Amino acid sequence: MEINEQMIAHLAQLAKLSFKEEEKDQIKQDLQQMIDFVGKLHEIDTTGVDPLSHMSLDPGPLRSDVVEEGKGTSATLKNAPKKTDEFFVVPKVIQK
Repeated sequence: MEINEQMIAHLAQLAKLSFKEEEKDQIKQDLQQMIDFVGKLHEIDTTGVDPLSHMSLDPGPLRSDVVEEGKGTSATLKNAPKKTDEFFVVPKVIQK
């Protein structure tokens, strides 16, 4: 697959990016290297190899699920920069 100016422009539009003209040559080279690498992966014979959902079959150590007593409202709010009686006060982020 050959990377051209139109493909770079299309990918930039899809990703909502804008590139300077001097950056486009480097982006073209980088994309071509990625496509070449994926092409090499297609050359590997994977006959008889089961697909993986994770890179490791070991799920890793799991902690036991233990119910613990909470710290309480006053201890939780102790270091809050702004608070009311029982609640954190945060800036409004949604405008109507």
